[in-house]
Amino acid sequence: MPIEIAPALRSDEWQERSCGFVYIHQLGNETHVVVEDPDGEVVSVSGPDEVFSLMALANDALPDSDPRKLTHAKAQLLRDLTADMWSGHRAAEHREALLILAQTISALLPPDA
Repeated sequence: MPIEIAPALRSDEWQERSCGFVYIHQLGNETHVVVEDPDGEVVSVSGPDEVFSLMALANDALPDSDPRKLTHAKAQLLRDLTADMWSGHRAAEHREALLILAQTISALLPPDA
């Protein structure tokens, strides 16, 4: 049975660029990912390299059993499926895995306008 992966944020959270204690703050030309703990202590990350590093570390923090976790195996599957699509082999065999990968990536994106 296919796994259903829900979007990471609800529509209103995307509009506000905020989810609980995690939010986006624009400071001049810089965009900061801000994390606030329950005591009000704030940490922010900004800059493309640091934000991308945060994405990688957040992904790594997911349990290995979580279907949303991006893994080397999923990246290899995507490479294999891409190659298979050109050769016409095994594409149907990997359809469900490809759909899960697409759902995982889509769940990290804001809603289509």
